[in-house]
Amino acid sequence: MTDGEPSTSSNQIITSGFAVVLSTILNLTFAFLIKLTTARTLSTTGYGQIIIGISTLTLLKNIVLLGVDQSVARFLPRKSEIGWRRGVVVSAFQIVVPFSILVGVLVAFGNDIIATSVFRDPNVGSIISIFGIAMIFDIIRLLTISVTQGLERTRPKIVLDSCHPLIRLGCVITALVLGYGAIGVAFAFLISNVAVAIAGII
Repeated sequence: MTDGEPSTSSNQIITSGFAVVLSTILNLTFAFLIKLTTARTLSTTGYGQIIIGISTLTLLKNIVLLGVDQSVARFLPRKSEIGWRRGVVVSAFQIVVPFSILVGVLVAFGNDIIATSVFRDPNVGSIISIFGIAMIFDIIRLLTISVTQGLERTRPKIVLDSCHPLIRLGCVITALVLGYGAIGVAFAFLISNVAVAIAGII
């Protein structure tokens, strides 16, 4: 090992760590701006419906993922064989994506039951349905990010993590400016999730 190698590794670690921290800060900033813009524009009822939708999405994706994304990021670096790595990735997608589709479809079709029995607000049914579908694509986004982490590729994760809230903010602002209200904001979440999921797969 040459004298320059430890220094190079240290520089790479510092640069990568700084980039991840910067990406996290940008992510949180855009997320805050989304909530602020939505809260200031929508009525109290409309904003409450969006919060219910976001909470539903967050709960569902944590249940559906079953920690598989963390497992992929942890297991991929263990072997360098392409076939083995491909098997890990394919298995993860085969386990999680069909399950997410099943749950998303059940939530979408059962939105009225969930709205009345859980939230006691039948008007939130459509919002729950949209966020249920959005959850499917958010699952795909998180899986693709875990794959890039497992392959020790920091740049794709940073790009996806930074672009996701930025695209979402743009879609939310557009929906609010056009006067689509809470439904428009819900679709903004869906559109941004679809866009970033496709980008992640590519």
